[in-house]
Amino acid sequence: MAFAAAPSLNAFAKSENEAYQLKGNINHSVCQWCVSFVTLEEMCQWINSMNVKAIDLIKPQDWSMLQKYGIECSMCCTDGKN
Repeated sequence: MAFAAAPSLNAFAKSENEAYQLKGNINHSVCQWCVSFVTLEEMCQWINSMNVKAIDLIKPQDWSMLQKYGIECSMCCTDGKN
């Protein structure tokens, strides 16, 4: 069934000239390990530019960086030493 619906999803794609803007009615979050090739500070700047509100799986020692950019930690991560 998913394969049958896939071609029709192209109708929802935006053209290259249109910028994606979030409506603000959903609080989006991202996970740091998905973009581990950038520093946490770079990630905070990047997601702020997209109006993302939170990052998942951040250790408590990194929360101050999130606070600096007004970002929430939506799910805490710990290795048992924190």
